[in-house]
Amino acid sequence: MATIYKQSDRPNWMIAWFDGTGKRRVRSAGTTDKKAAEQMAERLERDAVLEREGLRDPREDRFREGARTPLLQHVEAFCQHLLHKGNGEKHVIDRRGQLARLIEAMRVERVCELTLGRVQAALSTLRSTRGIALRTLDRHVRAIKAFTRWLMLDGLLASDPLAALRGFNASTDRRRERRALQADEIARLVHAAETGGDYRGLSGSDRAMLYRLATGTGLRAAELASLRLQSFKLDADPPVIVVKAGYTKNGNEATQPIRRDLAQRLRPWLASKRTVGAPVFAVHQLPQKTASMMRHDLKHAGIPYIDEDGHHADFHALRHSYVTALVRSGATVKQAQVLARHSTPVLTLAVYSHVAMRELTNALEAMPGEQTPTHENSAVG
Repeated sequence: MATIYKQSDRPNWMIAWFDGTGKRRVRSAGTTDKKAAEQMAERLERDAVLEREGLRDPREDRFREGARTPLLQHVEAFCQHLLHKGNGEKHVIDRRGQLARLIEAMRVERVCELTLGRVQAALSTLRSTRGIALRTLDRHVRAIKAFTRWLMLDGLLASDPLAALRGFNASTDRRRERRALQADEIARLVHAAETGGDYRGLSGSDRAMLYRLATGTGLRAAELASLRLQSFKLDADPPVIVVKAGYTKNGNEATQPIRRDLAQRLRPWLASKRTVGAPVFAVHQLPQKTASMMRHDLKHAGIPYIDEDGHHADFHALRHSYVTALVRSGATVKQAQVLARHSTPVLTLAVYSHVAMRELTNALEAMPGEQTPTHENSAVG
């Protein structure tokens, strides 16, 4: 039979009982209220009897544990789960921030308070009060959906309360249109970095190589920041750069082929990076500082950060430049899609291939025009 008692050094009542397997258990009732402690003891004793008789689902203990644990404590456990899966540190930091922001907007403390309506209301609040873009809100949706699914799979929730939650169509709210740099502009940017000295701890030669890699591989800032000496397989045929799964956008390891001339440029530069296992770039500067770094080097190269059409030349524009160069060089849509690591060719062409209007016009002019009928073809029999 369950009993309650007090210890001299603790204000709360303690509960002792035998669980369904006959093992003696002791726990704090978490309250100084004797009546509430007695009710808890009765509940524990009743559950033990039902379990011994095979009339109680042992998973209920796990569900109660999930309900009892503070929500932010679950978030920390989820983040540890992501790290153990091999996700990159930045990805985990982003997920933690997104979840904390949503939980704060919902003003909830327990998993039982996570409802579809509350999450949707919180997203609306973030949109209206902070002006957060739909693309960013969509990341919050993905974060909270991954979180509740993990809670369910880990046995802390009986079902996923956000299974019906849907994301946002970010294409209807593009806050920043990027442009592809021309080959001459890329050359000027690289030269400006190479001759520009250090910028916030990153040398000119390192920035120049960073720009060469971005425009020669299409790798994103976080992917470039993850590169170590062992990431470069320059003796392979063809030479490739390997990005670990924890740092790629789709969560899969990427083996990116590169041109042989880029591989040759990389050899002497990599020879100066002697610490195996350390990032080849100053990781504390990337990817957080890429925007200010680009502005600095673009200014010295005489290239406008925003062109006359309002399109930006930020660091991610270098990825746009890579895919656009592929399209202009004659790569097929499928080849460009594979090299860009896009899930759909629509994204490759619609979002990243900044083919100039003049090039589109040239393609149209190459089409056959209206033909003048010959006398024989126009005659009526």
